[in-house]
Amino acid sequence: MRLPLILLCMLWITPAHANSESDGQSWTQLTAQGPMKDSPVRGYLEVQPRFGNDLSRLSQFILRPAVVVPVGSMFSIWGGYAWTPSFIPTYSKEQRSWEQLQANIPVGENTLISRSRFEQRYLGGQPTVGHRLRQLVRLQLPIGSGDWWAVAWDEVMFNLNTVGRAVKAGYDQNRIFLGANYKISPLFRVEAGYVFVHMERFIPADRLLHVLYLGLNQTF
Repeated sequence: MRLPLILLCMLWITPAHANSESDGQSWTQLTAQGPMKDSPVRGYLEVQPRFGNDLSRLSQFILRPAVVVPVGSMFSIWGGYAWTPSFIPTYSKEQRSWEQLQANIPVGENTLISRSRFEQRYLGGQPTVGHRLRQLVRLQLPIGSGDWWAVAWDEVMFNLNTVGRAVKAGYDQNRIFLGANYKISPLFRVEAGYVFVHMERFIPADRLLHVLYLGLNQTF
């Protein structure tokens, strides 16, 4: 089976640490995307509440609007803003500006997506802006008639600079997803699955997250 093999490869590139703490979480991602008047430029909006402490408390909230500019048939350039407050263990605020290059590459009946995102992170109480690079590779495989897709993706994040005691330059985290996507209508899709997250942390320990993911995607 191709997907289990892909998942094993993803797990192989995730660093293993004996000293770690784990948490069960749920992430719900709501996205909407549509044209801006008569322009080829598209607007994008993402809302994502995340619950942690074994799903008992809101741990983080993400509001992420963006503008999407298509470049040819396969590429697009994104630019946006993100408001991402965290509530566990205590409240902390963060804002981000970000830029992204995305490629949707057909491979036979499959789709390979590459997403390179560069973030400028404005962390509450820190005088320096944090810079982070995120690289995601996603593979979609059709199942049956094409309304169902098997999905696997891996996203690796690297901090490009050190920001006080909040962020250390170097590897930050890795996220691995395995799930399915279903086309309810030509303009509406639902995706569900499991995300494994390894987060490099120095005080007190690395974090391992086991996440139940649900995504609802609307296109206008």
